[in-house]
Amino acid sequence: MKAGFIKKSLLCLLLAILIISSSALCVSAADRTLTITSDKLNVVVKTDASIAVTESITIVFDGHWNGFSITLPGRAGSVIKNVKVSENGKTYTYNPGTDYGPPGTYLTKKEGNGLLVDWSINATNETRTFIVNYEITNVVKIYNDTADLYWKFIGNEDNELSINSVTINMTLPANAKNYVQGEDIKFWTHVPTVINGEASFSGANSIIWQASPLPAKTYLESRVIMPTALFSSAPSSAYTNKNMLTEILKEEQSLADKTNLERKLQKIQVYGALGILLATIIAIFLIWNKYGKPHKAEFDGDYYRELPKTYSPAELNFFMNKTKVTSPAFLATLLDLARRKYYKIEEITQMEDRLLFDKEITTYRLTRTEAEGNDVLQPHEKKFMDLLFDDISLDGKSLTLEDIEHYSKKSKTFYNFWNSWTALVQVETRKYNFFDKPGKILKTTTLIGFLMFVLCFFLFTRFTVFAILLFVSSMLLIIIPNTFKRRSKEAEEDFAKWKAFKRFLLHFSQMEKHEIPSLVIWEHYLVYAAALGIAKEVLKQLKLVFTDLSQDGYHFGYGWFYFGHAGIHGIDTFSNSFDNFANNIEHSLRTAASKASSGSGHGGGFSVGGGGGGGGSSFGGR
Repeated sequence: MKAGFIKKSLLCLLLAILIISSSALCVSAADRTLTITSDKLNVVVKTDASIAVTESITIVFDGHWNGFSITLPGRAGSVIKNVKVSENGKTYTYNPGTDYGPPGTYLTKKEGNGLLVDWSINATNETRTFIVNYEITNVVKIYNDTADLYWKFIGNEDNELSINSVTINMTLPANAKNYVQGEDIKFWTHVPTVINGEASFSGANSIIWQASPLPAKTYLESRVIMPTALFSSAPSSAYTNKNMLTEILKEEQSLADKTNLERKLQKIQVYGALGILLATIIAIFLIWNKYGKPHKAEFDGDYYRELPKTYSPAELNFFMNKTKVTSPAFLATLLDLARRKYYKIEEITQMEDRLLFDKEITTYRLTRTEAEGNDVLQPHEKKFMDLLFDDISLDGKSLTLEDIEHYSKKSKTFYNFWNSWTALVQVETRKYNFFDKPGKILKTTTLIGFLMFVLCFFLFTRFTVFAILLFVSSMLLIIIPNTFKRRSKEAEEDFAKWKAFKRFLLHFSQMEKHEIPSLVIWEHYLVYAAALGIAKEVLKQLKLVFTDLSQDGYHFGYGWFYFGHAGIHGIDTFSNSFDNFANNIEHSLRTAASKASSGSGHGGGFSVGGGGGGGGSSFGGR
């Protein structure tokens, strides 16, 4: 029994070690990267039509690497020979086999017309520079009227690695000094796409190419034509009994013209796209100036001492927030319906279950009255009453603030109520004409923006920059004008008064007594203070102005709010309780919402095209 248990335990332990080890290897392999920071080639063109290359490759190894490889360019009729790999002056040992050797060795494998050179290393989080020497025969083709060196020195469509900086220094045969550069000797550069690069004659018989960077899957192809007399020792296989100079010049001029046109089109598309973007911004500004810029209100007073309009508190909340109903509207509506005597609010104490000891807490009970108010409920107010006494209350007659809070924590149910209730509030505000109607301008801008957006897809491949900026313009045209929501002239006047009224509510305790409305009016004002999110501040000031919250025999909340045993000091408990209640409702709404959403040949720039030259190198690591 014990032996079996030990055996199974060891097997499980071994399996766990294997899983952890393989996971670590996978993470390690996934995390490692290598970066070729520079690739420098010194190319010597020999009189026998061959080239001798010394290639210096600097690589940053991130993570652990066991080897690096380069596929040397070749073509039919050429031979790659005298390959050597070295580092820091030390030559690596040639491995004649096909399996990878230890660090410091290299092997070669024939791949089509090219040659794979792979050397073994032990590199971890370091920068290394390797030197690869090789020669390639029959690179220069000799025609009757010119000698043509047409070669991809770096990169091809299969190369997955980009190179930060590329430099090619080419030295022509010594007698090239006797010929005129740009006339007898011409050169061109081909790349498959526009890159940042330059080429020029760098000496009496030398040329330099530079590119920074050279993207992945991109080649750098060079073409040099020169007098045939420079290749006095070329083998017969290098000669072609053809006249090609005129055809070569025509081909290169065509590529140069195409590239120059491409550059012009690039400039045109950039300037054109910037023009469209600027025009879009100007158009949006003009649209805002006409349909979005707020009207100027005539009222500019600091305070407004009476209700500017008789909106319901929920409607006021929407009006002030412009685009939505926020959580203070819930508390404001709850207080307003009590003030209008649809139910009474009574302070009570009750025991709350705790883990060790029950605790007596103060809360508030809402009890439906016999004669429910003396005015007509608006649809959103009726829906609010239904929530309280049909959905939350167990007996249809009473409930507490805790009951409402517990119900609000039923995320989906309460969120559905909130969405439908706030939508109803917004619908009911339409009768007030709070906002100007933009007419057809929004449909027009949206349609134009959509057409621009569709056009992006047709232009992206050919005119990428233009398409990107056109896309930005289309999004601006679709989105921004639709955010313009200007209050009507009358509503802007009311808005200025409501802001002044809010300042009055915040500062009234600093005013003379005769400037302050009566206490019964403050019950009404408190409802709107709640809608504006400042109910607690107003209650504090009421206690300063009306020390015992009474005036001429009238007590605050008479007939709808009862303080209980704490007497008039219960207003502090009332203030704190309703402040906590409002915070809990807002938290429930946030939680519910988150769950619901959960060509001259003289040098200069590179020509786009080509690809007809031999060669093309690629790189890789292991």
